[in-house]
Amino acid sequence: MNHSLESGVLPLDWRTATVKPISYKSGDKFDSANYRPISLTSSVVKTMDAIIYEKTLDFPQKHKIIPSQQHGFVPGKSVSSNLLCCLSDWSLEVDRGNSVDVAYLDFFKASDRRLLFKLRYYGIRGRLLQ
Repeated sequence: MNHSLESGVLPLDWRTATVKPISYKSGDKFDSANYRPISLTSSVVKTMDAIIYEKTLDFPQKHKIIPSQQHGFVPGKSVSSNLLCCLSDWSLEVDRGNSVDVAYLDFFKASDRRLLFKLRYYGIRGRLLQ
């Protein structure tokens, strides 16, 4: 793990996953498109990912970089908690007699880039950021 962090490169076998259609959604049970895929990856990578996640989450929480509206990848928050907060806000506006139009967008990749910019701005640099 240390060598991988120092070099900034994951070994090829760590980047390989076996994808299994395990979780049935609906429809024809014999159609593979009706199953959610589950990726089976290296336990070494999962362990390394957990360590990096824990260490790097401390910094933005301590420096209040992550806004309260951020729910993804924040302990105790999820997509469900995000939707509940939005529903609460929308309901308040409707109760006040206001109309509410909603466009719910997922800026996943944009958020990744913005977070990297913020981490760099707050002094996170080097191999781990790479």
